[in-house]
Amino acid sequence: MKPLVSIIVPIFNHELYLEECLNALTRLNYPNIEILLCDDGSTDDSYLVAKKWLQRNAGINARLFTQENQGVCKTLNRLICESSGEYLTLCASDDVLLPDGLGDRVDLLEHDNLKLACVGDAELINEHSHKIADSAMKTLYNADYDLLRKDIVRELVVRWSIVGPTLLIRRSAYDVVGFYDESLLVEDREFYLRLLSRDAVTFWPHVVASYRIHQNNVSRKSTPARLSIINQVALSNTKLSNHFTGSCRLFLASHHADLFILSLGESKRIYYLLQSFRMARKIIFSIVLSLERII
Repeated sequence: MKPLVSIIVPIFNHELYLEECLNALTRLNYPNIEILLCDDGSTDDSYLVAKKWLQRNAGINARLFTQENQGVCKTLNRLICESSGEYLTLCASDDVLLPDGLGDRVDLLEHDNLKLACVGDAELINEHSHKIADSAMKTLYNADYDLLRKDIVRELVVRWSIVGPTLLIRRSAYDVVGFYDESLLVEDREFYLRLLSRDAVTFWPHVVASYRIHQNNVSRKSTPARLSIINQVALSNTKLSNHFTGSCRLFLASHHADLFILSLGESKRIYYLLQSFRMARKIIFSIVLSLERII
């Protein structure tokens, strides 16, 4: 029997995409799954969509929870505690898991006891579910598969490129690195840094999911929303800088400057100043990484 995989789906205001997300779970070519859904106080009909879907698919091993809005970190932590799987994978309620995405990653971790988690790539889709790019990692972040396989720690610390529902993680990982930090609004960067500080992540260079770009996540691109996300990333980076050494530690610690600039205000002028600094840092550390590989 293959190990049980718990598929965790936090739901929030995705009534337009949720049924597609859930229907995809019935097409997975992996024989042993459970599905855990939690509506986090949606103001649309997401909970009703999930409830009706479960009624139509009564034979599926799935459970649905609902709660007042708590945020993504608390929702994920609740679902992790409710899960029973040896492995877990996370899927936002507007994204899609592809049929063959689980089995190979499970096999990879089954044969590598030193790693706690595996990440893959995702294709990009739009609000109409049309594919707009074969690789979200390459399109959004200019990721390099070879470098991710050779030195995933430095690549993801300095050149972040993880997207969407591409994580498969051992349940035991949460005993090692802890749960999601509920004081943060953005859950992934801080959590991945804890995994990376232990060199506990491996890369599967294949597309395992569809990551959706649509108006709701594009709307986060307003100046205040961008600054809020930058702030969350900077807090995560500075918090964990001492867990790393060398260029990784220096890169993460340099985000104290981001926090200082952010303390000056939330105007567009501050935003452009911050972006200029971030671009300069990206160029400098890309050169540093290249030199370190040569040496």
